[in-house]
Amino acid sequence: MIAGLLFMMGKHFVELYFAQVSFGATYSAAGSPISVLLWVYYSAQIFFWGAELRKVYTKTVGSLRKPAALSISIPRVTYDGR
Repeated sequence: MIAGLLFMMGKHFVELYFAQVSFGATYSAAGSPISVLLWVYYSAQIFFWGAELRKVYTKTVGSLRKPAALSISIPRVTYDGR
């Protein structure tokens, strides 16, 4: 929910920015790729922030998923064969 809200806010601010700035005069042909790169950067930051928040939440509170009644444990294998 938070990530969706941040994406909506980012979309709104990008629209406001594009309404105020003309990339054709400032950056000429490089304006469109610059705006796409800014949006990709913003989206990646939201994604990584959400992943980090989920990791901290899982370590603090615990996972919401519980193993099924008939599930088995798979032993962890290391590269040295143990």
